[in-house]
Amino acid sequence: MHKQRLQRVQEFLQPRQRAFLELLPLIFHLNHPALPGFISSKTPAGIPDYMPGKRTLSKAATLSKSFDYKKRRLKNHPIHGLYLMGSVGSIAYSKKSDLDIWLCHQGNLSRNELDELQQKMNAIEKWASTLTLEAHFFFINVDEFRHGKGSAISEESCGSTQHHLLLEEFYRTGLYIAGRIPLWWLVPSHQDTTYSIYTKHLLAQRFIDEDEVIDFGGLEKVPAEEFLGASLWHLYKAFKDPHKSLLKLLLMEAYATEYPRTKWLSLELKEAVYSGQFNPDDLDPYILMYEKVEHYLLSMEANRRLDLARECFYININELLSRESVAPRQQHRREALQKMITKWGWAAEKIAELDGRKLGGIEKFFAERNLIAQELIDGYQLLNRFAGKHTESHQPNNHEIKLLGRKLQALLEKKPGKVEIVNPYNNNRAHQQELHLTETKQASGATRWAVHLDHLHSSPPLAKARYLTELLGWIVLNGLYGSNTHVALRTQN
Repeated sequence: MHKQRLQRVQEFLQPRQRAFLELLPLIFHLNHPALPGFISSKTPAGIPDYMPGKRTLSKAATLSKSFDYKKRRLKNHPIHGLYLMGSVGSIAYSKKSDLDIWLCHQGNLSRNELDELQQKMNAIEKWASTLTLEAHFFFINVDEFRHGKGSAISEESCGSTQHHLLLEEFYRTGLYIAGRIPLWWLVPSHQDTTYSIYTKHLLAQRFIDEDEVIDFGGLEKVPAEEFLGASLWHLYKAFKDPHKSLLKLLLMEAYATEYPRTKWLSLELKEAVYSGQFNPDDLDPYILMYEKVEHYLLSMEANRRLDLARECFYININELLSRESVAPRQQHRREALQKMITKWGWAAEKIAELDGRKLGGIEKFFAERNLIAQELIDGYQLLNRFAGKHTESHQPNNHEIKLLGRKLQALLEKKPGKVEIVNPYNNNRAHQQELHLTETKQASGATRWAVHLDHLHSSPPLAKARYLTELLGWIVLNGLYGSNTHVALRTQN
């Protein structure tokens, strides 16, 4: 299954981009000045049980003629493993998707060694960008991670706000690249409720070699407050990708309704693999997520929310079914998506409307955004109540959850003079041919400014402000102004 999904990733990439994934294990297995990311000969390197194949060595030689591989026996392997996670290899993966890579290392590396390894990861991310690939590395100290400690919260990392839920997503979407095998995959699903006891028995009896596996931990006990952290995180990420965030938040809702005996999708996936199912179409993690959400919303008789979830799913796949595709590599995505929308009973007009949404008016864009925003807030409030019901103290004691809360407050809080960002993409879709700025006098004698799309003011203003400069800032920062935009001004003065 992992090999099939990785093959599908490679099919989407250009030849130069394919070299990135092909060479990634080799780059971290040795320090060679002819390979990308070289920092020094002392940078931690070495992956257990890794042996580059002829194709990998050929790509390395193509990249640099001075490359010469010499097989050597390593006494130590500081890099425990490399894994991909997220949409990669699923129906949601496209050429615009980024690559989230877990680099797992041994816990006794010195500060200098960690710094050099971080520099190497940064250099490889820059190399990926030259190939028009967006790659993000996540530094994982396995011993610390297993005890709930992760990297600090950042633009890409949720920190420890949803440790177990992140681990569940990793088990559900993760792809093995090189190194040790995750121990979780060797534990039958009916033993997951006693994961710690069962794995200790396997290792103590030497049924499994400890040096051949990597133990991220199990999903025996997931604290209820993690659902609050997850909802805050998805709200925060929604400012860049609202459709994906809404689906993930709905999944958290579905999980929460089953708590504490949650039927994790990762366990369903493992059960399917253990029963001999390996078809990547049947085990696509993104489709499994949607089906879980669909089952939950149908049980709640929430038809309006289900319609929105389906639209978000379709938009997030970014496959325009109303238009012909000439790319054979996309065919399996189109076939799987077509099968789903046929089941939903969508008409051709519905598909054409969604495919043409980027050409739709800015008013429709804002209406769609407001609808999704309200659903996100409703989902957060539901999970907030859930966390309060299942925890002794409703006040979160995790400082990272508090930090996320402050970040969200800064984004959502309305203050006089603050320019609200309603279009974080700031893309060409929002550019307008005409903008009409109007100054009006209030009963108090103060003036207010408003922006309309036409001089007749046939619809409510897109935005209002106390000052002209404030309104101009809103127009520019939200991408309404382009090089061909005509601005008309109607002023009292």
